[in-house]
Order: sequence, then structure tokens, then C-alpha cells
Amino acid sequence: MSGSVVELRMSNGVRQAMLIGVDGIPVYYPNLYVTTVLRHKTKETQKDQLFYIRQLYEWSEIENVDFERRFRSNAHLTELEVIGLIEFCAWSAETIGKLKSKASMLPTAYVQTGKDTFKKRMLYFQSYLEFLYNRLSSNTSKQSDIDAVRATFKTYRPKFRPASTVAPKVKKIDDKQLDLIFEKLLPGHPDNPWVSKDVQVRNLLIIHILNSTGFRQGEVAALYVSDIQDCKISVYRRHNDPNDKRTNQPSAKTLERTLPIDEDVMELYLNYVMQVRSQYPVAKKHPYLFVNYRVNKGEPMQRAAINQLFVDIRNMFPELKGLTSHVFRHHMNYTISKYIDKAYAHLSPEERASHDESMRPSFMGHSPNSKTQRVYNTRYYNEKADEFMKSRANRLNRKDSDDS
Repeated sequence: MSGSVVELRMSNGVRQAMLIGVDGIPVYYPNLYVTTVLRHKTKETQKDQLFYIRQLYEWSEIENVDFERRFRSNAHLTELEVIGLIEFCAWSAETIGKLKSKASMLPTAYVQTGKDTFKKRMLYFQSYLEFLYNRLSSNTSKQSDIDAVRATFKTYRPKFRPASTVAPKVKKIDDKQLDLIFEKLLPGHPDNPWVSKDVQVRNLLIIHILNSTGFRQGEVAALYVSDIQDCKISVYRRHNDPNDKRTNQPSAKTLERTLPIDEDVMELYLNYVMQVRSQYPVAKKHPYLFVNYRVNKGEPMQRAAINQLFVDIRNMFPELKGLTSHVFRHHMNYTISKYIDKAYAHLSPEERASHDESMRPSFMGHSPNSKTQRVYNTRYYNEKADEFMKSRANRLNRKDSDDS
């Protein structure tokens, strides 16, 4: 199915993802799925699932399977069709494009996608097919048909190692790199990647906020001017904010929270608001802190512009290869771990772990039962493991010396 996934903003500020066909007309059943099954999900989740549902319809075109006609006749997919669909889930987008074009392909031309994409396709395809069959079929025993297809998906699903057994890639930034950033991104520095003084001040403030708080990129782009007061910065969930005219509204993914910031960061914020942002009349018409200075001057800054900020930094400083806004979130977790280890060094490991579980969610915006902190804190755990192994090796060496 050709077409595009778009985000629509209603008059009341509510945003919703929608699948639009090549004729410019919304595709009925995928969008019905969004408004009924996904109505309480974020727009990012809606867009993500619609993207994969569009790929599901591409498979139906390749295999000449008309879902709606088939389901209305009270027939579901056959076992062989489900197996073929599972195989389709494994191919890369480029391979799918070639299959759709009916191009002749050698066996070596088939390229597999990543594990995460494969698992998403399996999950979203199955969910949408169940919704559509329930909606269209009048078969009184349709649940047994759905169960049979579900069983086939489960039977032929490849086995992957649980995520907990796979060591996540450590994302970190060291003190030397931080020194480089905060030295060479100072306004007026000859190595600063940006020419405009206004852009230099704005981007330095963004970097300081990311480093001081571990905020997500969307949370930074969604900040109001009023969210920073008295050396404190707050994140609020303002989904479907009527003040936000951006097509892709940035929003807080995690919970609301307030964190302290240094006086230096507060001073930089005041300088930015009073000396830089105030120069743009358009900026006075909305509450958002960070604004554009090149295109649409004074309008709220897009998340894509924050991404570009880091592209500029990486291009200017090869030693910062791999630096993204999210690296600062990992670094914040690492800083929290070191603080807890030092502040509660007199307590047992179990007591320190209890303090960690109670404190970290309030800093990072996680729910109290979230396991996400384990992923973010991989760097710290690795360092502690290295310390333990070195200590153990030293003890063993001393023991061998004593025995001799």
C-alpha cells in the first residue's frame, strides 16, 4: 500500500496519527483501528503502528490477499499464508521494496532486518489482523479462527535471547569530552560550530540543561519559559497543548518532575530569555522557551533542530563521535549512581539499593516499578564489576605470594 503516515492536529489541540492513501483519502480501517484500539496511546505509538500496518498491506498486495474481502467471507489467513507473512517480517525495507516491484532477485539479494523491527512487525501485524477479522467476519466461531492464527504466529516465531541476557551498548561521555564541549561551545569561541551569537547562546543553554537534568529531547523542546524559576526546572506533561502549532508536537514521555540547576545555568537562561529570545516578536506570542533563528524566526524549535545541533557538534569535533542528546541522559544516571554510592557508603549494599530505587525515579521521571534504570546504569555496573574483579585478582596475587 502506497501512502503516508501523517499527524493531524484538531481544532481542540488533540493530535492523532492517520494513514493517508496516494489519492489523499484516509484509509478507513487502519484509521478506525487507531481511533478505537490505539486512542489512548501516544501519537508516536500510533504513527509507529500505522507505519507497520502499511507494510502489512504491502504484503497483501505482493501475495494478492484482499484482507477485507477475505474476512467478510468468514475466512481467515491459511497456515501457509501466516508462515509466509512471518517470513516477510524478517526482510529489510529495501528487500520489501524489491518484492513489491516484482523484480527478479537472487537468494543473496534478500537482506534481513533487525530483531527489534522483526518483533514489532509480528506484534503489530497480529494485533491489526485480529481487529480487522473481528470487525468484518460474521462467523459465530471466529474466535477459534483467531486463536488458530495466533497459534501459528507463536509456533513459527523465531526464538531470541531475552533482552536481559544481552549486554546493552554502553553510552557514555567522559570528563575530557565534557570539558571540550563547555569550552569550545562558549559564545564567541573560534571553534564554535555556529556563526550566529544567538544560536550559540541558545544551543549552549540546551546542552547545559541536558547535562544538568538528563531530560529527554522532547522534554527540552517542550519547555515553557516559565518552567525555569529560582534555580529549578520543571517538566510538565502537556500532550495536545493548544499553544503548540508544530506539526510534530514534542512532549514529555516520562513523569512530571522538578530538578535543581546551578546558578551558572540559571544565569545563562536569564541572559538567553532577556537578551536573545526577546529580540523576536513572534516569540512573544507563544510560551515555548527555545525558538528558531534561521527559518520561521521566533517560532518554537522543532526536535529535528535539536538533532541537527548534535550533527553540527559531531562534524566539528571528531572526538565527540556518537554524541547525541540521549547520551546526557545516560550520563545523568551514571552521576546519580556515583552520588548514591558516595553519600550512602556507610550503609549496606541492600540499603544503598533501596535508596537508589526510591531516588532515581524522581530524578529521571520513571515509574517506581520501572526497570529502565538498569539499562541506563550499565556503565556504572560495569565499572563496579571491573573494580570487584581487580580487587579479587589482587587478593589472589597476595595469597599466592604469602603461600610461596
